[in-house]
Amino acid sequence: MNTLQLITALASFSAFLVYVFLMWFVLNLNQKELLNKLCALTIASFAVWSFSSTFLHSATSLHTAKLWTNVSSIGWCSFPVFAFWFYAAFSNHDKLLKSRSFIAMCLFLAAFFTYQQWKGNLIVDLVRQPYGWSNVWAISPVSIGFSMYYILFVVGCMYF
Repeated sequence: MNTLQLITALASFSAFLVYVFLMWFVLNLNQKELLNKLCALTIASFAVWSFSSTFLHSATSLHTAKLWTNVSSIGWCSFPVFAFWFYAAFSNHDKLLKSRSFIAMCLFLAAFFTYQQWKGNLIVDLVRQPYGWSNVWAISPVSIGFSMYYILFVVGCMYF
């Protein structure tokens, strides 16, 4: 492992530790409050993302790097949904969160795009860089759908 890979891995692991501390802090403020739970859930997606990035950038083979990219997709595919739920609760639009069909649709979207990543339809290749691995995204209807999914939920957050 070269110096840049070590710095990247340490930065990712440090971010993971900060996220774990923030989840603990937010939940310790009030474990029963929905807003705190949703905030911790949003932070948890970042924790998964940064934890797997630690191993992604220090991976020695393409196969291992792809595995850690897929694990990190659990975080980056679920983040928009969890952030949207947090912003909905934070801005008193929590009527949406009482709809089981809305919750199911959101969870389906996160699971669908995570599955698409695991099938190799979003990030199609990884390129070795001095700092670790770089992603090569597919140019396909699925990746465009993923971009629209991200944009839709981010715009929803901005609206709230």
